[in-house]
Amino acid sequence: AGLLPEDELARITEADRAGLWRRAIGAGRARIMVVEGLGFAAAGAQREAALAGAGWPEELYALYLLADAQGRGLGRALFEAVRGPLPFTCTVLDGNERARRFYARLGGRHLATRPEVIGASPITEHLYGWDAPGGLVGQQV
Repeated sequence: AGLLPEDELARITEADRAGLWRRAIGAGRARIMVVEGLGFAAAGAQREAALAGAGWPEELYALYLLADAQGRGLGRALFEAVRGPLPFTCTVLDGNERARRFYARLGGRHLATRPEVIGASPITEHLYGWDAPGGLVGQQV
């Protein structure tokens, strides 16, 4: 709330989300880690062809922790648990300064600020990138 338009948040149902996660887990293409009752992270193949073509073959889809679980190292542990061996990106909604600082502390490089549309609502997102642990580097976008 406060980062996405209220009408877009209202469209999200528990049943829709449960179905999304069943499909993601069943497909076996994403790395998903859960700290039961506190949060989760998911990563896998890059969903944007332009970013994949620019040397960013993977993406952090989501990392979420309840407020009570933040500041205890769980976010870093989830991040490291789903991080693969290739360069990857993640996006952060404009206004989520805590997440932006978190990703910067984890070595994320700010690649771009760009407009996006969720449903019919315009938003702004920040794109971060991490080079591969072994030195493979994604291109600036």
